[in-house]
Amino acid sequence: MEAVNINIRQFVRRRRKLIVCTTSTCKVKMTTNYLATAYPSNLVKFSAVGNFSTSDHLELITVKSHSLQLFHIDDDEIVQVGEARLPATVSGVWSFKPKNARRDLLVVLARRNEVFVAELTAAKDEVTIDTRATGKYPSSADLTPVDYGPLVTFHPDSRVICLALFNQRFEIIQLSEDGQSIVASYPIRVDTVDMSRLISMEFLRPESAETTVAFLQATNKGHLLSFTSFDFKDRKKEKSSSTFNKVDLEASLLLPLPIGHPPAVLVVGNGSVQYYNTHKQYTLATSPFLKDMVVTAHCLLYRDPSDQVVTYLLAGCDGRLLLLICRLSHNASTMVGTRIDGLQDKKLPPCKMNVEFIGVVPSAQTLSVVSKKDGMVFVGTCAGPHSLLIRMRKERNAESKFYFDVLQVFPAIGSIMQLQTLTSTFKQGLDQSCLLACTADTYGGSLTIVRSGINLQNPTEISLAGMQKAWNLTPLQRLGNMPVVISDLTSTRVCVFEGEDLAEVEAGGDLVLNGRTILMAATTDGLIQVTATAVHLLDCTTLRQRAQYSPTSSEQASLVKIVTASLRKKVLLLAFYKTVQLLEVLEGGLEIGKAAELENEISAAELFDTSWGSLYCVVAEWASWSVSLVDCATMTVHQSAFLTCDMQTRSLMYCHFGAGNSYLFCGLGDGNVAYFQFDEVEKRMVEAKRIPLGTRPATFSHFYAHGQVSVFVSSDRPCVISLRGEKLLFNNVNIAGVVSVCPIKMADDDKTMTDMLLVVAEKKLLLGQLEDIQKTHFIPLNLGFQAFRIAAQTEMSTIAVIGDRKDCRLNKFAIHKADKEMEQRMLYILDKNSFEVVTTYACASRKEQLTSLCNWSPEGRPLLVIGREDEGKDGSLIVQELINSRLQTLHTFSLTDDPVRNLTTYGKWLLVACDNTLFVFQWLGHQLEELYKISSGGAINHHLEVYNESLLLGDAQKSLMMAEFNHSQQRFEVLARDYTAFGFISLAIVDKGTVIGGDDSGNLLTLRMGKKERESGDGVAHFRSMEPASWICLGDPITSIVRGSLGAASNAGQSNLVVKNSFVYGTCKGQLGIILELQQDLYDLLKFLEEKMVASTSLIGGLSAVDSRQFCTRLMEGKTSGFVDGDLLDTCSLIRKAELEALVSEFESARIPTEEDGLVRQPYTADFVMKVLEDLSRLH
Repeated sequence: MEAVNINIRQFVRRRRKLIVCTTSTCKVKMTTNYLATAYPSNLVKFSAVGNFSTSDHLELITVKSHSLQLFHIDDDEIVQVGEARLPATVSGVWSFKPKNARRDLLVVLARRNEVFVAELTAAKDEVTIDTRATGKYPSSADLTPVDYGPLVTFHPDSRVICLALFNQRFEIIQLSEDGQSIVASYPIRVDTVDMSRLISMEFLRPESAETTVAFLQATNKGHLLSFTSFDFKDRKKEKSSSTFNKVDLEASLLLPLPIGHPPAVLVVGNGSVQYYNTHKQYTLATSPFLKDMVVTAHCLLYRDPSDQVVTYLLAGCDGRLLLLICRLSHNASTMVGTRIDGLQDKKLPPCKMNVEFIGVVPSAQTLSVVSKKDGMVFVGTCAGPHSLLIRMRKERNAESKFYFDVLQVFPAIGSIMQLQTLTSTFKQGLDQSCLLACTADTYGGSLTIVRSGINLQNPTEISLAGMQKAWNLTPLQRLGNMPVVISDLTSTRVCVFEGEDLAEVEAGGDLVLNGRTILMAATTDGLIQVTATAVHLLDCTTLRQRAQYSPTSSEQASLVKIVTASLRKKVLLLAFYKTVQLLEVLEGGLEIGKAAELENEISAAELFDTSWGSLYCVVAEWASWSVSLVDCATMTVHQSAFLTCDMQTRSLMYCHFGAGNSYLFCGLGDGNVAYFQFDEVEKRMVEAKRIPLGTRPATFSHFYAHGQVSVFVSSDRPCVISLRGEKLLFNNVNIAGVVSVCPIKMADDDKTMTDMLLVVAEKKLLLGQLEDIQKTHFIPLNLGFQAFRIAAQTEMSTIAVIGDRKDCRLNKFAIHKADKEMEQRMLYILDKNSFEVVTTYACASRKEQLTSLCNWSPEGRPLLVIGREDEGKDGSLIVQELINSRLQTLHTFSLTDDPVRNLTTYGKWLLVACDNTLFVFQWLGHQLEELYKISSGGAINHHLEVYNESLLLGDAQKSLMMAEFNHSQQRFEVLARDYTAFGFISLAIVDKGTVIGGDDSGNLLTLRMGKKERESGDGVAHFRSMEPASWICLGDPITSIVRGSLGAASNAGQSNLVVKNSFVYGTCKGQLGIILELQQDLYDLLKFLEEKMVASTSLIGGLSAVDSRQFCTRLMEGKTSGFVDGDLLDTCSLIRKAELEALVSEFESARIPTEEDGLVRQPYTADFVMKVLEDLSRLH
C-alpha cells in the first residue's frame, strides 16, 4: 500500500502567523478504519417553541449533537414529527421570528464562523432544512473569541440578528422583509478597555423600534453593565447612556424585563438578583436558593402588563429549578427608589423580587415554554440522564414534594466519563461482551450497562405475578380469543385475551386446576395434561378424561412425583425418581411403553427424534456431572458425555436448526449453559462448550421468529439462541427475570399469521414480537451517588467504584447541596450481579482524595490498589483485599511530591503514573517494592494503558510516550517520546507503535511511530516520533476509548468479514460508537462507496457531508483520511440493486491489484456489499 505523505507545514497555522516545523517531513502508513454511531447523543443543546414548518400551530424543536427533531404539541404530550441531520461542524442553533413573518427562522452557526438562516419543511416523517441566507465572518489577529461561547440576540422589529463572536466586534445581520435573504451584513467595532470580556447581551425592547442593548462585561476591575443603542441606519454603536460598575462579581446572566418603564434588566449573581434600568436606578434582592448556583438555562414563563408582573424560570447545573418573580409598581410617581449614587429619586418605580424553589430536575441546558396557558415547560438536559416535559402547579405534588408534574420523560445517556468492557472468553473462543459506562447523572444513576440484545416490540403488559408456565392450545378456541393455560406452583387456570387484558374463564370437564401443571399439549388423539402425580388424557372438545396414568416405583411405597415430561408427536416421555418411562398416546387411551432405570435420581430429560426418524432421549442425573443419551428403541444408554464443569444440569433442550446443525443445550444450576453439537450420523454428542448467561438455572423453549427456528433461554438474563451460517448466535433479550415463554400464532389485520411470544416474567406477562436484529440496550443502575472511576474484571465477583458521598435515593434535595463533605470521594465495592453496596472506604482527611484504582492479582491473589493524593502535592498507594465482604488494608506506600494520576497492571507488576514519572512496583506478599521508574517527559500523566507488550503514557500537556516490555531485561524500554499538537482527552493502544485518541476539538486520530531528523550541533540526529496516520472530526470530544465491541464477533454473519481491531468510544454528549480496523481491500471498496454517497448528500447551507467530517484544530486542518463514515454508508440500503451493481462494477474496473492481495480473489458483487454492510451494522 502506498504510504501517506503528511506534510505538517501545509496544516500548521496560528492566529497571527504561519508556523514552520523545523523537522523534516515524515511518511507513515495510513490506517484503514470504519467508524459508525452505535447510539446517538440524546442530550439536548437547544430547544425552542414556534411556527417552524407551519403557521397554523406551535411546534417544538430540539437540537442535539448531530440531529434536529421537530415535535407536534398536543394537550399533555409532544409527539415527534420528524428528524433532520446536522453536520458535526454546527456549533450553535437559535430561532427567532422577524416582524410580520408567519414562520420562525433558524440561525445556524458553523465552525468556521459561517452563519446560515434557514427554514424547516416537514413532509411525512422527514424534516428538511432549507437555507435562505448565508454569511461568513472570519477572524483577525486583533480579535479574541468570546469566552462563554458565541452570543446572539435578536431584534424582530428591525429584522436584525446581533451576533457576538469576538469581544471586540459585533456582527449585524439584517434580513429582508420576507426573511428570505440578507439585506445588509456589517461589523460594529467595540472599543474595549481594561481587558474587558463579553459575558452576556440582550435587546431590552426587541418587539419595538427601540434598539437599546444591555451588555454585561468582565474587566480586570470587576463586572461592568452598560446600556447602549445601535444605529442600524448609520451602522454604528452609540455611546453608552448608562454604565454600572457595582455589579455582582459572579454575575453571568441578563434577563430583560419586557414590560414597565423605563427599560430595565435583571442581573442574576451568586445569591442575589439586581435590578437596573436606563435611568440609573436599581433594586437588590438576595436569596439563599441562588447561593452557589450556576444558571445554565432560563425562559420567560409569564408576564402580565396589567399587573406589572414578570416571571422567569431558572435552572442550574446542579438540578435546581427556581422561579424568579419581579413585581413592578403601577404608580411610579409616588414611589421612592434608590439611585446608584445613593440619592433618592421619586420617579423610580421600585421593583420587588422574590425567588422560589420549585424542585429538582436533571442538569438543564435549555428551557422552553410549550404552553403558557397550561404551564407546560420542556426541560432539555445537557448532561443526563433524561429530558422532561413538566407542568407547573400551584400546590406541591404530594409524592415528589415539587411544584410541578412530570408529563413525559425522554431518556438519554449522560456525559460519558469512563468506559470499561467485560468479556468472558472460553477455550472455544466464544465471546460475550458487556460494556460498563460511567456517566454524569445528577440523580445518582451514573453507572449504565450497555449490551447488544433483542427487544420485544411494543409488548402488551399484564400484571400477574408468580406464574411458572404457559401454553397456547388451539383446541380450546371455543372458550375465547387466544386461549392460554397458565400454571403456578399450586394451581392451574385457563384464560383468554380480551383486548389487552387477560380474563380467566371456566373450562369445565376434568381439567385439573388445583395443582401445578408440568406439561400441557394437544395431539390428534386428545389433550395431554401432566401434573406432579399423574398423566391425564382429555377429550379436546368436552375436556372429559379418557385415560390416566400414575407412575410408581419399586423402591418407594408411595406414588412418586413426576420431575419433567416431554412430548414428541404421539410419544410421551416421563421422568420420575430414577426412571424414564415412555407412553404412547392413542385415541382410546395411554399405552405403557418401555422404561429405563438409571443409577441416580433424574433432574432433567428431553425427548427428540433425529432427521432419520430415530427416537432418542437425553437424561441428566442429580449426582452426576454428565448427560446420558438413551436409545428409545432399546431404552439403553447409547452415550454418556461429561460436562466441562462441576454443576448439576437442571434443564435440557434439543434443537435441529437445519441440515447437519443439531445441538443439545444443558441449563446448569449456576446460570451457565453447556451445549453439545449432535452428530446425527454417528448419533453422538460432540464438542462440549459452555457460556455464562445468568445467575439462576435456565430453561429452554422452541419458537419460530421470522421463519427460522430459535431457542429462547429463560433466566434472570434471558437470551435467544439462533444459527447463522455455521455459527451459533447468543443474543441478549432486553427483558429482566423471564421464567418461561410460550409461542403464539396471532392473526394481523390482513389475516396474516404472525409469530408472537407470551413471556412469563416474575411479576407480569408480556405479549409481543421479537425484533429480527439485535440492538444496543441500556440498563441504568441507580447507585444513589455520582461515580467517577470504575474497576471491574470478568473473573472477580465485585466491582470497585470511586464516587461522591451524597445519596440521591434517600434525599432528593441532596443534588443541590454544596456541603464540602459531599465533595469528598469514597470507594464503593458493589456486588457484580445485584450492584448492591457490599462495603465502603473513605479517606481519614478531607484533604486527601481518591484519584484512581485497579484490580491486581499477583500470584493469583485478588487485590485492589487505590491511588490517593493530598491537595495535589503528595501521593500514596493503598493495597486492600476483600475478606468476608470487608476491605482490609494490607499496605500503604507514600510517594513524596508525586500525586497518583493513574494505575494499571502488567502481569505481576503494578504501574503507577505520576507527574513526569512512571513507577513500576512488585508485591512481596506483605508490601510494595519499587523496582524502577521512567521519566515520561509529561507534566500530568492522565492516560496509562498496557496492551500485549506495549505501554502508552499520555499527559494533559499533549506529550506521549510509547514503551515496550523487554523480556531479557524484565523491564519496559522507551520506544518514542513526542510532543504532539493535539490535546488528547482519551487514548488507546491499537498495536505496537500505533495509538488512537480523541482530542479536545472533537477530532479522532490514529498516530503511528515514525522517524524524524532534527538538526543539532553534531549534525543530523534521528529520533522516533508519533505522527498522524488517519483523522476525522466527530464534533463532540471523545472522552473514553476502550478495546472491545458492542456485539459478539460471531454475529458478523456470512460475508467472512475480518476485523483486525475493534474499539468502542464515548463522547461528552453521551454518544456511543465503534471503530473497526479493516483490511485494505475492503476499506478501499467502502471508501469508494462513501465518496459516491458524499457527492449526492448535502447539508445545511450546501455543506457537503465530507466537510462535516473535516478535521480541524487550532494548529492543523485537513480532509478526512483513513476513516470510512459508517453513518453515511447507511444510505446505501436505499440505493436500487442495479445502481449498486454499477458502482461495484466501476470500482472493480478501476481497481489496481497490489502485492497484498496474495491469491486472486473473486470480484465483488452487489449482494456481497450488502452483506458486508449488514454485518458491520450487526457489530454495533
